[in-house]
This record gives sequence, C-alpha cells and structure tokens, in this order.
Amino acid sequence: MPSWDLKPSAQLDESIAWFKRRLAISSKELEALKVNARRTGFWMAKVHTAKRAKNIQNSLEIALANGMPFDTWRRNNKSILRGITKAHLATTFQNWTQTSYNAARVSYLSNPQVVKRRPYWVFDATLDSVTTPVCRAYNGTVLPAMHPWFAAHTPPLHHNCRSSIRGLTFAQASKIGIRKNAPAARMTKSKAEGSIYDPGMRVSKADGFGNQAS
Repeated sequence: MPSWDLKPSAQLDESIAWFKRRLAISSKELEALKVNARRTGFWMAKVHTAKRAKNIQNSLEIALANGMPFDTWRRNNKSILRGITKAHLATTFQNWTQTSYNAARVSYLSNPQVVKRRPYWVFDATLDSVTTPVCRAYNGTVLPAMHPWFAAHTPPLHHNCRSSIRGLTFAQASKIGIRKNAPAARMTKSKAEGSIYDPGMRVSKADGFGNQAS
C-alpha cells in the first residue's frame, strides 16, 4: 500500500501555489469543459456543486501546506467529505497531491539555470506489482528537457499514478539511454478505468491526466 503522507520539500510552496490556481467546479460542469479548460479546474467525481468542490479544494490546500497525512485530512474534514467512500477520497488525495508536486517539479526543472545543469528529463515510474502497463512502458524514457512529449505525459497519467519526472545530467542520461524519438502512443487496457487510453491521445475517462504542468 503506497503512502500518501505529504512530506515538506523545497518545492512545497510552488506545489501549493499551483494547487490554489485551480478553479473549483462541479463534476457536471467538468463534463461540459474542453480538455484545455480542465487543466485550470479542480474537481472531484460525484461532487455536484462548485461550493462543495471549493471547500474540498481548500481542505487539500491546508493538507499540502502542513504535510498532512491522508488519514488526518480525512478525519479533520468529516463534515465536507460526508458520504464519500474512503477509497474515493484516497484516490482524490493521491491524484491532486501528486499532480501538484509534479507540476512544481516540472516548473523547477524548466528553469533555464536548471536546464543548463540537467538538460535531460526521464519518466520515472514506481515499478511493482500494481504498476500500470502504460507507466511501465514509459519508464526510463529519456528525452531533452521540455521535449513536447512531456507536455502530454507529465504524471499523474491515471488515477493513483506514482510516476514522476526527473532531471538528468548528460552523463546520467547517457547511462540510461537517450532516445532519438519520443515513444509511440500506446493503447493500453486499464483495469482501473475499464477503458483503452494513452495520456497524449485523450480518448478515455483518463482524460485530464498527463498534461498538468500549467
């Protein structure tokens, strides 16, 4: 079972700033939005009013700022989370905290001074028995920093995704293997989603993941 505890880091302030820029909307409103508009929103499935979505967003912002573990966040916000299953809340907590951290990481890695030191990025998946086929396939993909492929493949790529992007020196990138071309789009069966998808193709309920660095 992965840990959802939030650990303070040098990028925490930027993670919180990214999260605060999300506009709270209802799940019904989400369906009416185009993909690019979704990138600026905060939503939660089965949350049907923007007011409730905003309350949940505010509670997650506090969790991010204080390095709050999942169980503490859930316990401290019983009133606004009433009627939502623990599994659903765990997925929401994992998705949004990971999205915030990865967005901050990509922003940091995109700094010109950082790019000079680490001119390559690698897609880094957590490999174990529950790693999804799409993350397993992309694990170890090394391309120049800010390559267009990463714009559509910034983790999380799916619910409960644990992958991340890391910056590499030329020596580190060469050791892993620098690709000449980006990976081809993969059509992968997701047990969790019950659908076929590739994050860069936007063809399933995984829509909205993989392009979170704005």
